[in-house]
This record gives sequence, structure tokens and C-alpha cells, in this order.
Amino acid sequence: MLSAVLTQAVIYGLAVVLSHLAVAGILSRANAAEATPEGISFFESKIRPVLVAKCYQCHSAEAQAAGRLKAELLLDTRDGMLKGGESGPAIVPGDKEKSLLLDAIAHNGMEMPPEGRMPEGVIADFTTWFEMGAPDPRTGPAATVDSRKIDVAAGRNHWSYRRLADVATPPVTDMAWVRNNIDRFIRARQEAAGVVPNAEASRATLLRRVTFDLVGLPPTPEELQAFLADASPDAYDKVVDRLLASPQFGERWARHWLDVVRYGESGGYEFDNDRGNAYHYRDFVIRALNADMPYDEFLRLQVAGDLLRPDDVQAAAATGLLVAGPYPNQVTAKTIEPIRYDQLDDMATTLGAAALGMTIGCARCHDHKYDPIRQRDYYALLACLRNAVQADKAMDPDPAATARALEAWQKERTPFAAAVDTLRRESFAAALPGLEATVAARSPGQLRWLLPREVKGKKATLSAGNDAVVTATGKLEADDSYRAVFHTRAQGLTALRLEPLSGTATPRTGPGTAKDGGFRLSRIAVTAKPLVPAKDRQPINPVLAAVAATAAAEGFPAAGAVDQDPATGWAIGDQTGRDHAVVFQFDKPLGFEGGTELTVELFFEGGQHGLGRFRVAAAAIDGTPAVDGDAVSQAADEVVALATAAAAAGKKVETDDAIWRDLMPWYRRADAKADETIAALEAVEARKPKPALVTLYRAVNGAWVISGNSQGVKPGSNDVFLLARGEVGRKQGKIDPGFIRATIETDEAEQPLLAGTGKPDRDSRLGLTDWLTDTTRGAGPLVARVMANRLWHHHFGRGIVSTPNDLGSQGDKPSHPELLEWLAGRLVHEGWSLKKLHRLIVTSATYRQAGLVTAANRNADPDNLLLWQRRPVRLEAEAIRDSLLAVSGKLQTTMHGPSVGDGNQPRRSIYLRVKRSAPIPFMRLFDQPEPLQPIGARGVATVPTQSLTMMNSPFVRSAAEGLAARAQKAAGTGTAAHLLDAATTIALGRPATATERDTLGTLLATRQEQAAGDAGKRTAALADVCQIILCTNEFIYVD
Repeated sequence: MLSAVLTQAVIYGLAVVLSHLAVAGILSRANAAEATPEGISFFESKIRPVLVAKCYQCHSAEAQAAGRLKAELLLDTRDGMLKGGESGPAIVPGDKEKSLLLDAIAHNGMEMPPEGRMPEGVIADFTTWFEMGAPDPRTGPAATVDSRKIDVAAGRNHWSYRRLADVATPPVTDMAWVRNNIDRFIRARQEAAGVVPNAEASRATLLRRVTFDLVGLPPTPEELQAFLADASPDAYDKVVDRLLASPQFGERWARHWLDVVRYGESGGYEFDNDRGNAYHYRDFVIRALNADMPYDEFLRLQVAGDLLRPDDVQAAAATGLLVAGPYPNQVTAKTIEPIRYDQLDDMATTLGAAALGMTIGCARCHDHKYDPIRQRDYYALLACLRNAVQADKAMDPDPAATARALEAWQKERTPFAAAVDTLRRESFAAALPGLEATVAARSPGQLRWLLPREVKGKKATLSAGNDAVVTATGKLEADDSYRAVFHTRAQGLTALRLEPLSGTATPRTGPGTAKDGGFRLSRIAVTAKPLVPAKDRQPINPVLAAVAATAAAEGFPAAGAVDQDPATGWAIGDQTGRDHAVVFQFDKPLGFEGGTELTVELFFEGGQHGLGRFRVAAAAIDGTPAVDGDAVSQAADEVVALATAAAAAGKKVETDDAIWRDLMPWYRRADAKADETIAALEAVEARKPKPALVTLYRAVNGAWVISGNSQGVKPGSNDVFLLARGEVGRKQGKIDPGFIRATIETDEAEQPLLAGTGKPDRDSRLGLTDWLTDTTRGAGPLVARVMANRLWHHHFGRGIVSTPNDLGSQGDKPSHPELLEWLAGRLVHEGWSLKKLHRLIVTSATYRQAGLVTAANRNADPDNLLLWQRRPVRLEAEAIRDSLLAVSGKLQTTMHGPSVGDGNQPRRSIYLRVKRSAPIPFMRLFDQPEPLQPIGARGVATVPTQSLTMMNSPFVRSAAEGLAARAQKAAGTGTAAHLLDAATTIALGRPATATERDTLGTLLATRQEQAAGDAGKRTAALADVCQIILCTNEFIYVD
């Protein structure tokens, strides 16, 4: 069987290749080589057998007569091969460069058959045959193949593509049964067929049904009791309104929508990387459904929310629809284009299925075989989406709140900013003469403490204070190194003083970080770079000479720090607990015009520790600065130097922002009042409101082609081309944005829908939103029919059209076409409100029926197409799991936010992570679909592993134990019958039956008697009984 299947795949794959090989020009018989006896023999022995075995089944006169002909290609005559199929001739005899068949079977550019290359021997035979001129003795004219021509105008007459029509409700004799207009349509058909509907279901059954349908959870005992006790005529209506208003409504119905849009939180393919921010799209759907967002707006935002509302986080999150599908993580220049067309196909196919109920993807390689969808329409739709790419983007979730906070902050900031402005424009000019006098009074060779601009330790964390002291914290380990960067306008610097400082935070008050307070400086390096680069200003690494130190351990003099030997160095021995200093002279003066960046690096190698606190000073002096002499801050010198340079350049500190930025850090350190004023403003600046940005995985406009290709598509181009057979290497012209013509009123309506009333260069995604929702000219009527049918499908277990993703010619026909038309019209008339349509459906007599079966009805309508009864519907995987959590009392009701990956966690199932390569086993067991393509109707499988899971799963057992605890609490000190009533009421929405009380009561009594006084075993006995209840069909089915 397997080999037969593979053979069929090879036959079809090879045949498709042959059918679409286009060549330049049309051959005549004059071009063919004369067939020689050797050539004929070669063809008969090597070529014909392959064609017969691999191709004739789908490409011969016999296949044509049987209706199996593929791609209009006949390969059973020579003329048939020369004529070719849909895309031109299959071969050019004698010219293998133009005969693409060989490339295809060798997977050179094309890959056919798709499951693997043809055997090397076959490829070699075809190569030889081409080189011989493709001799072929087969005679007979090429048969005429009638091509299917799509008549778009006629296609608009298909029932689902027509404009919405006003539908009158039919007359009904049995008006006593009718509750609303839905029932008129249903009852009229039933009366015509002689079918009698069921009466209304019991209140308990009805409550369980509508609660599961609308919120996906079982009703609580309290809700059941309240409903049974409410004798008012509108008791049921009040329940419906309460459920529609519940936030759990959105969680329930969002899951249905996520099926349709193949929602996943990973990229799929080999690596299946997580999309940690994809959940915002799921949350958008929940919020939108809870808010009863009009369905047309719901669709518009998912197609172009980022363009319609650029600053709206929810609108941006909505575009996650477009990029929710699989996408490979490894993209190369060679693969980006086919991958991109696959992604565009995924977007279009999803929109087609979800919104339009159309199999649009079938037109990727050729005109649709059944529906009026041209291949050109398909690529025009792709062109509408050509700019949309996936991205993780951070956004402000509440710009209005941020704006209000900024406005309040700005009011607070204004007086502080004004004070700094006054400081700059008035106070500085008054203070400058005093600073100049201070600097002038200083000795030229006096040491200046350098204020660090940047400090960093290899291991330790370094920080600098306004007093120029650098402090080490954190990992105070051996073999560390420190780096400090300083700026200065001083020139002629000749020496540097390093001051290790004691402190209470270091061992024995330091100054070193070793246990005894010591250190060893193994190396010191200095680099001087110009602050203002120029060709004649190159970095300098001066040679240092140690000239003085306050102390030195035996064998470790200060000179050891500059001898480039890491085994030596400067240490202070037992002279710890006090400040020290060491002076190093440069071999040449340092200092560049315009300022110098001075980098000092300290190394503590060979297992030695560093400094807990230190400071660096520099001097411009002919001799040697005093190792223990006083020093002053460099701040005043820098202020005067910058002010002097500005004045020389004709610039004023008061008006030149660049000068003020350079000068202000020094000025505040030279003037305490200035520092206070500036610090006050900085404190306010630090409180500037910042939005709590959220990062969304969403669609944005961006370029996608990252490299050119052989057909001249430029890098960065977003152009879409019509691809012959869907192959990116066979472009047949650029395609402009457009729509599926059969869904618009007339061909002339396309351009106005694209253009809208906005700018001439309007983004085509905006045009796409208008087309989808315009009920007069666009696809709005079809969109309304599709959604009305989806709601009906989920409320009744089967849609009016039982193929909810295909309302085309290959989909099933509607069982009640007038009702579907009326519902679609009602949806539009009610402002696209989904909740109003839900309410209409679930309050109808049709929905409220019991599930009784009569022989007469069954004989007249065995498939219940006339809806004379309510058939049981199995819950989906999510509802089963959520019910287990709900009846156990463990369900967490937290809404929204990141997904959880553990199926045992107590959050609702809609918040479980949807990872394509790692589905949660319990969910898949109960038919949760793979998120690879749109799913309109889930399959319902019944397999033994489902029962085994319900009996043996720790998750189910935990739910049974929770149910037992709830039942015990509800029953109190009551009898076993009270316990069973409590358990079944919680789990099934009704008290236990007499049979259940007898059977389960006997089991419980026996097990508890066996447990005797063992409280744990008695509790386990009740949990066993509760698990039996959870394993019943009634728990996972809704009547």
C-alpha cells in the first residue's frame, strides 16, 4: 500500500512538472531532429517506459476520457509533448538548456517529484535523449483540451456571493411553539415535512446547555438553585443576559475564533522558537468579544489596526492575526522569497477561510478549479498584504494617561528648570570672577584631584563621588583590575599621584581589600587622548617613573608597579589602616589643545587584592610634587578654562547650549549653591513619568526581500508577482493590489474600495478592510453569512452550512438558506453586534428544545437537518479541562497575560501556551487541532485513550479529590445520598438519580467500611466515586 501511494505521488509530481515547462517560442516539426533507428530504440527502451509508468495515468487520452487529465497536458503523443499543457511546450528537442524537464527531475531550481530526485540513471537517460534531439516515434495529433474559463460575472450569482437580500419570515401554523423569528424559519420547514419539534428542555438541562455554550463552564449549584427558584417569565432571559455580560464569555468564544485563525505562540518548523509576546493577540480577541466590538470593526483591526489606530495598543495587538501562522526561524538570502510567498499565502488563506469562507489558497498555482477565483485575483490579494511583516514592537498601553502624567510632571519641573536657567544666565556671570581669582591664586604646580567621568572594575563594582574618591564594592577579590577615565583642559601635566584611602568598609580599614587591609599594585598604565581629534593629535602612553611613596613593603617598592613585571609591584606591608600615596612622573608632558581624556588603569595580579578606596591627582610642575602635599579639586580650573576658551571663540555660556553642557558639570562641583540648584532639577528629572511599555508580536509595514534574484527583484522590494504554478522562479508580471472579483458588486467597484476617501497612496491593507466589510460593493454580505453560520455551528454542533470554512461550490449547501440570509442581514442591521445574534439564537425555541427522539421524526429526518431535537454535543478539550478545574474548585479566574506552559496549572485552557511542536497531551487527546491552518469545525474522535486518561490521569484525579472536598462541605453531616446529590449537582448540574444513589451509594459505603477509621482512605473512597462521575459521558457531553 505504501509503495503504491509513493508511486502515485511520484507519478503526479513528475506529471505536474512536465505540464508546466514553458519555453521561448513555439516549435514546429521542422525543428525536430530526424529520428534514427538508434534514437527510436533508445526512446523505446529508456524513455517511453518512464512516461508510461509515471505520467500516462494523468496525462494521456485515456486519462482525458476518464476525467483524470491534469493541467491540460497530454504526453502519449509526440505532438502532445510539443504542444504542452497550461504553461507551454514540455520539451524542445535537442536543446536541453531550454527543456526544463531535466532541471526539474534533477531538483535543479525546480524540485519534482517533490519527495525526491529521480534516480541518477533516469536523469542520465533523459539527458542523453535530449542531446539526441528527443527522438519520438509516437504519432497522432495533439488532442484538444477544453480549458476551464472563469466567468466572474456568472460567479457572482453563487448564493453566498450575492448581495444581501431582504428575507420575509415565512408563515407558520404552529405559532404557539415560536419564540422569535428564527423559529418561524425552522417551524415552516418542519411543518412542510410533517415533523414535530420537541418541547422545551428541563430547566436544569437548559441552564447547563446555555452556560457551557456562552461561557464554557458548568453552572454552579448556586446558579442552578437561583434559576430553578425564579418563577418569573423572563427567568431564562436574565440568565442569558448575565452570561453574555460575563467576562468568561470572551474567553469561551475567543477559543473558537483562535481555531479559525490558526493561532500559535511559536514559529513552527524545525526550531519552533517561542513567540513570547504573541499572547496579546489572544487577549485582544477576548477583550473585543467581551466588549461586543462590532464584527466589522473586529475584522478591520485585525487586518490593519496598526494603520487605523497607530497609537492604540489593542489595535496593534489585533494585527497578530496576520502573523500568527507558522514561520521558519532560519531565513537566508536564497530562501527568503519563497518563504515570504508562503507567509503571504498563509495570511490570505487564513483571511479567506476565517472571514470569507473561501478556499482562496487553491488559486495559488492556477485558477481555482471550482470557485470563481482567478489566479490573478489570488495574487492581487497577496499584493494587498505585501507590506505586512512580523515584528516585536514596544508600545505605550495608555498614551492618554502618559500624556496626563507628563503634563503634571512638567508643571512640577517648571520652577526648577527656571532656577537652573537663572543660574546659567545670571548667577554664573556673577560667580565667574571669583572662580578666576581662586584659580589665579593657586600655585601652578599644585596637585589637582581629578574627578572621574567613568570607572569600571573587572570584578569589583566601582563608583565615584563628587569628592573624586572612587569606592570599590561587590566582589572584592584577588586578580582584579580597575579603570578610571578623567577629562581635563590642563596642559603640561608631568606627574600623577595615586592615593589609596582607608575606610571603614574595608578589612582593618584598608586601604586594601585583602583580609589584612593590604594590597599590591602590580602595574599601572596611563593613556592620554585628545578630546578634540585632529591628525596631529595621537594618543600617548607615557612611560612612568615612581618617584615617591608614603610607605613600601620590603621587596615591593613603588618602582615595582612600573617595571612591567606582574610578579612585583607596590605594597605597603603592615602600614595598613591609614591613607597612603605614591607619585609617578611622566617621561613627557601631557595635555592636548581642546582637552585631554586621561585613562588610568590599575592592575592587581598574581593573587593580590586591590584598593577599597582611592583618588587620583595630577600636576603640571617642573620638579616632583609632594607625596603628602595638599591638593585641590580640578573643577574651578576647568570652569575657567572652558569660559576663557568660549570667550576667545566669541561664544557666551548664557546662550550657547554646547558650552553650557560642557561647563555645567564642573561649575556645580566648584560652587555648592549651583550644585544644589542643579541637583534639585535632576531630582525632578529623575521622576519623569515613563510609560510601562508592552511588547507586542504584531504586524507592521516593512521590507521583506533581503536580496535580489535572477529575475531582477531589487533588495527591499515588496512587489508581488503572479507566479506560474506558484513557483518564485517563474514570475509572469507584477500584480497590483486587488480583491476576489466574484465577491464585489462589479469590477468597477474594486478601485474605489482600494482608494477609499483618503490619500492617493493609501495603504492597500486599508483598502482590504473596506472590501471585507462593505455590504454594498464589497465582500460584506459574504462575511456576514460566514459569521452568522459560525455562531449557529457552535450553538447547534453543526452550521446551517456544515462546512463553515467553505461556502463555495464545493462546500455543503445551506440546510436553511433563507434563515442564513435573514441572520446575516440581522447581524448587519444590528450594527454587526455578535452578542445580539447570540441572544437571538439561544432564546429561540429551536435552541431550547429537549433531545427526545420519536420514530416518526427520525424516519422523516434521520439527520435532524430540520432541527426537531437538540442533539448532544461533546465538549471541546478546553471546556472539558476547564470543567474539571471548575468542579474541583481549583479554577483560577485571572484573565489575560502571558500563557502558561504546564497543563496542570489551574488557569483556563485558553491561557495554555500553544507551542506548535509541543502540544499539551490532554488537549490533543480531545481533538484540539494543530495550529497550522484555519479550522472551522473540529473533529470529534472517540478513542480508548480518552477513557484511560479520565481514569488514570493525575490531573483528573486531582479534580476528583477537589470535587469530593466540595461535596463533603456542601453535604455537611448529611447522609451518603446527600453527598452524592452534592457531587452530581456540582459536576452534572442535577441531583443524583435513584439508580446512581443505589449503585454509587453502595460502592461508597463498602469502600468507607473497608477504610474503617482511616480518614485518608475514607476521603479517597469519596474521591473514587467522584472520579466515576467525572468519567461519565454526561460530564463531557451537553444535552
